[in-house]
Amino acid sequence: MIGLLKQKTPANILILFVLGILIRLPAFRNAALPKLDTTNDAFLYREIINALHAINGNAFFFAVITYVLLFTQALQLNKLINDQRMMQRNTYLPATAYLLVTALIPDWNIFSAPLFVNSLVLLVF
Repeated sequence: MIGLLKQKTPANILILFVLGILIRLPAFRNAALPKLDTTNDAFLYREIINALHAINGNAFFFAVITYVLLFTQALQLNKLINDQRMMQRNTYLPATAYLLVTALIPDWNIFSAPLFVNSLVLLVF
C-alpha cells in the first residue's frame, strides 16, 4: 500500500479518499453533533454551526463535513510539502500520514473549532 502511494498519479487521490473513509468508519457509524461552548467558541464558529444546523441537523451530515475538511487539509498539506521539496520526490505519503494521525485524535473526529481553523490556516499557505 505504501509503495502504491509513493507514486504521484491521479488515481492515488481516489485510493487516498477510500482509505480515509475506511479509517473513519467508526466516526461515521458513531457520528456526534458538534458541541457549542459559548464561553470559548468564537463568533464565526458559532455562526457556521448554526447555519449547518439549519441546513441539516443530522449527525451524519457533520461527520461527512468533517471528513471533507480533513481530506482537503491532507491534500493541501501534501501540496505544500511537495511544493517546498521537503521530500525527495512527489508522493501522497504526507497526506496518508496526516489522515492516519488525525484519525487518532478524538477531537478531530467531530466538527470542531480547531478543525475549522486548521482548514483556514492551510488555505493561507
